[in-house]
Amino acid sequence: MRDALINLISCLVLEKSNCRALVDHVQCLVDLITLAHLHKGRAQLNTKTNVIEAGPNMAAYEEKDWYYNVEKDGQKPERQGPITYSELKELWQKGLITPKTRCWAIGMDGWRSLQQIPQLKWCLIAKGTPLYDETELSSKILDILIKCTSFFPSRTQNGVAVLIPGPKLSRKLSEFICLPHVVQVCLTHDPGLLERVATLLCQIMEDNPEMPKVYLTGVFYFMLMYTGSNILPVTRFLKMTHMKQGFRSEETSQSGIMHRSILGQLLPEAMVCFLENYSAEKFAEIFLGEFDTPEVIWSSEMRRLLIEKIAAHIADFTPRLRGHTMARYPYLAIPVISYPQLENELFCHIYYLRHLCDTKKFPNWPISDPVQLLKHTLDAWRKEVEKKPPQMTIQQAYNDLGIDLTKTPKPDESMIRKSYYKLAQMYHPDKNPNGREIFEKVNQAYEFLCSRNVWSSGGPDPNNIVLILRTQSILFERYPDVLRPYKYAGYPQLIKTIRLETRDDELFSKEAQLLTAASELCYHTVHCSALNAEELRREEGIEALLEAYTRCVSILGVDSKPDSLHYQVISNVTRCFEVACNFEKCKQKIITLPQLLSDVCRVVYFKHTLSVSLVTSLAANNYDLQCDLSRNGVLWSLLLFIFEYDYTLDESGVEVSDKSNQQQLANNLAKMAVLGCIALAGYNMELRQKPITGSENNSPVAKPPPVIKPKPLQTNSTYTQNAHNPLQSKRLAITTGKEKEPDSSSGSSDTSSSTPTESEHQQQPSAIQQKYIVTGEPKNTLIKQVLDRLLTRHIANQLATERDSEVLKLLTANTRNPYLIWDNGTRAQLKDFLEQQRTAFAKETHEDIAQISELVSTFEFDAHK
Repeated sequence: MRDALINLISCLVLEKSNCRALVDHVQCLVDLITLAHLHKGRAQLNTKTNVIEAGPNMAAYEEKDWYYNVEKDGQKPERQGPITYSELKELWQKGLITPKTRCWAIGMDGWRSLQQIPQLKWCLIAKGTPLYDETELSSKILDILIKCTSFFPSRTQNGVAVLIPGPKLSRKLSEFICLPHVVQVCLTHDPGLLERVATLLCQIMEDNPEMPKVYLTGVFYFMLMYTGSNILPVTRFLKMTHMKQGFRSEETSQSGIMHRSILGQLLPEAMVCFLENYSAEKFAEIFLGEFDTPEVIWSSEMRRLLIEKIAAHIADFTPRLRGHTMARYPYLAIPVISYPQLENELFCHIYYLRHLCDTKKFPNWPISDPVQLLKHTLDAWRKEVEKKPPQMTIQQAYNDLGIDLTKTPKPDESMIRKSYYKLAQMYHPDKNPNGREIFEKVNQAYEFLCSRNVWSSGGPDPNNIVLILRTQSILFERYPDVLRPYKYAGYPQLIKTIRLETRDDELFSKEAQLLTAASELCYHTVHCSALNAEELRREEGIEALLEAYTRCVSILGVDSKPDSLHYQVISNVTRCFEVACNFEKCKQKIITLPQLLSDVCRVVYFKHTLSVSLVTSLAANNYDLQCDLSRNGVLWSLLLFIFEYDYTLDESGVEVSDKSNQQQLANNLAKMAVLGCIALAGYNMELRQKPITGSENNSPVAKPPPVIKPKPLQTNSTYTQNAHNPLQSKRLAITTGKEKEPDSSSGSSDTSSSTPTESEHQQQPSAIQQKYIVTGEPKNTLIKQVLDRLLTRHIANQLATERDSEVLKLLTANTRNPYLIWDNGTRAQLKDFLEQQRTAFAKETHEDIAQISELVSTFEFDAHK
């Protein structure tokens, strides 16, 4: 009869008018839904989660929840219990209790006769074979409720205005006597029931003033521990409700969304962001999938851990439903779940910064809003720096909960939870008016052990700060055009970090390389915008960088590796100073730092390519710096680098990289050395606004002046007047001015390549043409005289007029003709002289550049005597 009536009702509710009469009988239907917990033999889902199945001889554990009255004639009813459901069933079979015996269990709204309690009525009293099993019956009733609530939406037909009061049926179902029992059906883990419950909750909770309290039913625990894949109704419910719960969170170290979302204790921050920012369908796709990207890290392994943690948290409650289907879950906050996959990760905005900074695994990962990410990283940096140790210690929290760590060094969650329950009941102000203070301490201790503060070692985490700085470097490197209009707001903290790290005695033994990340960020910010360069100067950032630079230069040696901290800091600061030299005020500030010049010359000694480029930037168009650099002996190193050039590699046509080919690195160093010699000689050098490669130059420079064709070399020699490029010794010039093929008796040379045509020069721009426009005459006559003496005037004049590769080929090859004698002997003699001078200058520098000129004036090649 019961199942037939339910079947009839399911047909009647297809008509809206029949649904109104059902409102007053909702509780009766909800009571029947709870029978789903008694269904045995339900099909198990094929999932990948760990489950522990009971053996055939294992008895299910039952809680003693039931009480009953024994009535005797003329006497007051005597309460008996507590007993288990199985014991109550035995009493029924023995006839010791009757249908009129009044019973009660925790979770019921009052004492009822046995025949009025659905579980006892339909399991003890009822006879016959039902049409539906417990799960089918619950499914039918849930379908009835879903159909009825769909007829009475919470908004008007146009979906704009909210109806107040809301639909009566929804209000009835959201009452405390109904809602927990509906929610707890999720614990059956039946796919059909879970879908129906989620769908029903979405309908009754829309615009419902009771929505902020729904978390007290444990619905978020029950739904997230579901092991199946049909979770779309669940994700829709989660998206609707997770940010609208009225729970109280003491967590202050997390972002706003984790502070406001009830799921902040359960899911990683990226998952909560996905749920809030994307559709329920997208979140379901992520939740069921395997993802390992800068935007989301989630896997079946993490889902398994989530289910295990929730199952352990509610382990004291779930067995009770088998013996008492109308028990209500007593809500208790779950300790925040720590996922091993997220260890050492830092989530900021919508990205995991460690993954985002892993440029090998995720090169050029797209960042949808660089400005917002920059703002969030600056805010995260401020919070990290201001982070203070928690007010409560773990030891103190355990003591407040009455847990002795000497007896139990590693208490599990179950012990913590039971200790909390025991003390909270003992000292609850309603039961113990004098226990309020202890009750509050117990609550604070439990909340602390549930929060993320328990993981914190206290104070700022250097590894997190490194990730924040590296992320900002990536932003300025990849999105300079987007960030150029904004002035970087992090210089005060960045410069403070550089100073603190530089003065730390344990700088070079630290695991977190803060100074490397900070110096790299300085370079990228300055390279991005002129506003940042000026701001760095105002904040005395140049002085702070020099302090770090000097500290690292002091330990630089021939065995220094490029991945070492001091080498990376030197490289980053060098690049930063090179860019800063493009701004006049910054360059004027650099001039006032004499320590920088001596440090740069020391680094150049160790063949540091970036420092050679910095020498060029410093010396360009600045006579004082040209002289100061020369007095510190940089010229000797530059000239020695020239002779490590190998023209055969450049002409081989083989594509090589200076990262994998040492000779290519030496070739690049030689070309930069040529450029440095040009700058020291005082030629007019202007940065090109747009390099020939076509890529935009981010450094703000003046518009380059028109190229002035260099004047020809003035000499009385008829050979020189008619000479062709001396690089081609097989093509000698004759006095008539016309070129002829030389005969075999003409001057010999080791080189045999043909002269590049003018079009070839234009097609293959030199390093000089790529970065600078060189014009005019050398203004530093003393340095020019030194170069004339050491390289011969003929070669020295070609430094600024010919392609660097051609000049280098001439210097590293043998040439003998009427105007140039250059061979192994002249090179060896020059290199010996340069080595001697470099060694001497390492011990003592000259006060005046004229002394260098006088020193070199006595040098003469033996072959030229």
